[in-house]
Amino acid sequence: MRTNPNARKLRFTFAYILLLLVIGCTSNDNSGYETVVIEDGKNYFGKKINDHNAVGLQEFDVLANNTDTLFIKLKAGISEVCLENGCWFRINLYNGKRMIVTFENDAFVIPTDVAGRHIMVEGKTYLQTRSEDEMKKFAIQAGEIQWVIDTIHGPHIQRTFIARSAVIME
Repeated sequence: MRTNPNARKLRFTFAYILLLLVIGCTSNDNSGYETVVIEDGKNYFGKKINDHNAVGLQEFDVLANNTDTLFIKLKAGISEVCLENGCWFRINLYNGKRMIVTFENDAFVIPTDVAGRHIMVEGKTYLQTRSEDEMKKFAIQAGEIQWVIDTIHGPHIQRTFIARSAVIME
């Protein structure tokens, strides 16, 4: 018995679409990451954290100057946020430089209107070389004006923070 070639194509197409739907609808295991908004005026992203052993910028500056990689809980102010979707933000450091904070496995984003507010993040910080294109992309996402973007030339070594948890303070 021969099968109709059109029926075979139809079955293949159906199986392909079903496979795409299954892959597209499968949730990634983000190890319990979720946004939790609670009544104490704080917005938690990732796993809920408290301020036990958290350091401020002054202590962070001392610790970060003595090592390349550091696992830490940091309290700081948000200076800029990615205006496209809140996928990163910047913190002004004591040494006049800025640190970009991203989120582990892109597990969450923060609201885009939180610049100027305080945040506590827990995760890993390290020195990273970012290309000119990456730096310009960050500037565009932060809403910088064109002449500022045009001043970015060459790769930049900067401190990066990969947060697995964050809490925005009111």
